[in-house]
Amino acid sequence: MTVATPPEIQSAIPRLQPSGWIRYFSFSVDHKVIGLQYLVCGFAFYLVGGALAGAIRTELASPISDFMARDVYNQVLTLHGTVMIFLWIVPVVNGAFGNYLIPFYVGATFLATYWKSKPAASLPLPSWMRLASRFSVGPPGIMSQAWRRIFSDWRISSMRTL
Repeated sequence: MTVATPPEIQSAIPRLQPSGWIRYFSFSVDHKVIGLQYLVCGFAFYLVGGALAGAIRTELASPISDFMARDVYNQVLTLHGTVMIFLWIVPVVNGAFGNYLIPFYVGATFLATYWKSKPAASLPLPSWMRLASRFSVGPPGIMSQAWRRIFSDWRISSMRTL
């Protein structure tokens, strides 16, 4: 015997997921949607890293430095590595596969830590804006000096006021 609810009760039950595809893919806390957000964002940065790789290969096509200057080449190479590791590999492997597949593997019906995963899905975009803004004023040329130059405008004295 099956249990069915009358139609008037079904219409009174509030929907937990947002309606409409834009709101659904923007505000849903479903683990599959969060995983797809990570995957789409990671794929966008894969294209950005691929464009940087294309610039690197164009420069290396001839032995003369004619496509970009040597210091710009070092900066593009550093930015390419940073984008591909921190904005493509890490979000896709940890975010997309972790949020999308792991709940299926363990048999969970929902993601227990969606309040951590949902805000973290939007962090690669501000990270890219920070990296791109530093590129416009002169990014680091070598990775060993990258973090000092990227965060040089943050002051320790401003943290003392907390």
